[in-house]
Amino acid sequence: SGDLPKAIKNSLKAIEFKPDYAEAYYNLGIAYKNSGDLPKAIKNSLKAIELKPDYAEAYNNLGIAYKNSGDLPKAIENYLKAVVLKPDYAEAYYNLGNTYDDSGDFPKAIESYLKAIELKPDLAEAYNNLGVAYGDSGDLPKAIKNSLKAIELKPDYAEAYCNLGTSYGESGDYPKAIESYLKTIELKPDLAEAYYNLGNTYDDSGDFPKAIESYLKAIELKPDLAEAYYNLGIAYSKSGDGKKAAECRRRYEELTGGEGQSGK
Repeated sequence: SGDLPKAIKNSLKAIEFKPDYAEAYYNLGIAYKNSGDLPKAIKNSLKAIELKPDYAEAYNNLGIAYKNSGDLPKAIENYLKAVVLKPDYAEAYYNLGNTYDDSGDFPKAIESYLKAIELKPDLAEAYNNLGVAYGDSGDLPKAIKNSLKAIELKPDYAEAYCNLGTSYGESGDYPKAIESYLKTIELKPDLAEAYYNLGNTYDDSGDFPKAIESYLKAIELKPDLAEAYYNLGIAYSKSGDGKKAAECRRRYEELTGGEGQSGK
C-alpha cells in the first residue's frame, strides 16, 4: 500500500478504526474514482449506501463512477435516486443532464440542466451544456443564448466560446463563428478542436488558405485527428493542390483503417 494516494490511505485507516463509518466508504469511493479505479469506486459507494441508505451524495458519486465506466442506464438510475433523496441537489441534476445528453435523450438533458440552473443560477457549466443540448436538438437560438450566458458567468470559458462558434456556424453566421473560435484559441491555445472547427468555418466561407492553416494547426496539436486530415485534403483539393490532397487522404486512411468519410 506504499504507493496508494493519501486520500485512500486515510479512508482505509478510518474504516479500520470504525468499520460501519459510511462517510469513510464514501470518501474512499471518491478517492478511487479520482485515481481511475472505477470498480473499487463503485464497490465503496455501494457500501456507503448500504450503511446509510439515504446518502444522496453517495448515489451521486456512484452515478459518476457508472458513467465513467460507460454504464449510462445505471448512472441515470443513481442520479435519480440522489435527487429524490435531496431535491435541491443541483450537481446531481447537472450530472444527470450530462448522462442524458450522452445517451442522446436531449429533451431529458435539457430538463435536467434547467433544474440544475433553477437550483444554482450561477452554474456556468450547466448553461454551457444546456446550450450544447439545445444545439443537438436543432434549437440554435437557444443554444446561442445559453452559451452567451455561460460566458457572462465565466468570461474565460473557452469551451463555451467553442460551442458558441459551432452554433453560429450552423446558423450560417460565419463571421461570428470565426470570432468565437478565435476567442476560444486566445483563451486555450492548445485546443485542437477549436482549430478544427475554425478550419471548417473558413472552408464553408470559401477561405481555403485560412482553412488549410487552421487544419494544420489542429493536426500539430492532435496528430491523430483523422477528420482534420480528411477536411484538409478537401481544402487542398479545392485549392488545386491534388498532390497534397492525396497525401492527406492516405494519412486519413492510415488513421481510420481505410474506413469511409468521417469529416465535417
